[in-house]
This record gives sequence, C-alpha cells and structure tokens, in this order.
Amino acid sequence: MPARIHVSQGVLKGTVFEIQKNFTRVGSDLSSDICLPSPDIPGSVFILEFDPVKKEYRVFCRSDDATFYNGRLIAEGAKFVWKPGHSLSVANHAVLELEADTDPTPAPMESNREKRIRDFAFEHENPIQRQTQVNRQTAKNGTDYATLIKLLVTVVCIAAIPILFLVKNNMDESEKTKPVLTYSELEEKMIAACESGELPRLYFQRLTTANRLESVSLDKSLEEYHQLRNMLLSDKKNNSDVYAGSDDIVKYKEELWDFSVHRIQLLNNRKKSSPSDQ
Repeated sequence: MPARIHVSQGVLKGTVFEIQKNFTRVGSDLSSDICLPSPDIPGSVFILEFDPVKKEYRVFCRSDDATFYNGRLIAEGAKFVWKPGHSLSVANHAVLELEADTDPTPAPMESNREKRIRDFAFEHENPIQRQTQVNRQTAKNGTDYATLIKLLVTVVCIAAIPILFLVKNNMDESEKTKPVLTYSELEEKMIAACESGELPRLYFQRLTTANRLESVSLDKSLEEYHQLRNMLLSDKKNNSDVYAGSDDIVKYKEELWDFSVHRIQLLNNRKKSSPSDQ
C-alpha cells in the first residue's frame, strides 16, 4: 500500500488520506490536497515532499502556529524528515501520523476522467440486464418453454419494482427531477460565492470534506452530506439570515441541496451493493 496520513486526534479523527502526489499541501484552505476544515487551523500548515531516491518524506513548515513533531516545536520555514510512525501536531487541533509499508511511493492519483467513467459505470449498472442475459443463455442450453416463461415473468416483476419506486418518488418529490450539477460545476460556483463573501465557508467545507471522504469511508462521507443537508434544511425552515441573499445565492444553495440528496442516495446504493467498501 502507498503511504498514508492518519488523523489520530482532533479534526476528522479516524480519517486516512492516501498520499497521491510528490508534493502534498496540508491546511484548512479548500484548495489544499489534504483539507482539515477548522477555523483554528491555518490555511497552509505544511507541504509534504516525497524524495523518490531516498524513499522518504520531508516536511516544509509554512505556519508560525504551534506545530510539533514528536513533541518538538517546529519553527516556520523549518524542514525535516517525517518518519513513518511519528506524529505531527497541527495547531493543537489535529494530530497526524505518517503510515507507510515497504514501498512508501505515493499512489497514482485517479484522474477526473477516470472518476467520471467509474461513477457513470456504477450509476448505470443494470442487474436486470445481466439476469436477462443469463436467462437467454440458459434457454439456448436447453431450458424448456415453461421454465423460460417463468424466468421472463420473474425478470419483468423485478424490473417493475425500481420503476414503481421511481414513479412514487417523482410524485412525492418533484424537485428530484431537476438536473443535478457535477461536483466540478458545483465547486466552481461555491468557490465564487465564498470568495464574494455571500456564502458562509462552512457550507463549502462540508461539501469538500464529504467529497474527499467518498474514497476513504462511505459512512463518514454520508455523515458529512447529511450534516450539510440538515444545515440547509434548518436555515430554510427558520428563514434565517444565513439562507437569505441574492437570487443567485439562493439558487446555489438549492443546487447544493440537490447535489447532497443525490450523493446520499448514490452512496447508500453503493453501500448496499458493495458492503466491503464500508
């Protein structure tokens, strides 16, 4: 396995981040490779560099906040080797541990194109179609007419279940028929809204954290999406100032709501179909 950073205490406790680059930025900024979403953590804490020759990781400290390596205070601008199994305390709000096996080389990062293809394949996976193919092959191998009819009836009944479910959902919640933005599209809008000061950063921090955790833990990612959805729902029901704003900002929040609901449904389906991913 590639090298990993394990959050043993504080913000995102229990989360494990695979190191995917030779240069990894760590901090609370949304643009960080490893984002620790807390107002008490500096935007840029340190840069982690992998030396492919010595097979080791070096830390370049970029914050004058309290940063400790194995209990030793690290000054801003300091450089040192981070050895596997040793801990790094960030502003007294997160403790990180470097984990590495025989080969600590960073894992190859999945491209956006590969991720889109994987998500598309998962969302369009059709168990009914696979069953139909099995039935056809069985018929070719000598299944009699009566058995084939029973199999076809079974397939039709199974196919009707998700169709009825979708029809019911569309009647009860018509807003689910609206097109859902991709993460990249939503990310661009949220960054612009946060930079303009019209949208609280906490919304986008929740979104970014949930998205990053999808590849780490489905349960933790679902928890973040649920918290984001509950924040939006609470603000809207209470007509709070947080939900107020220009028409564009209200639209952004509605798109954020739609995306959260969509991802919750998708991740729940993924948990049911792949229990080992939990």
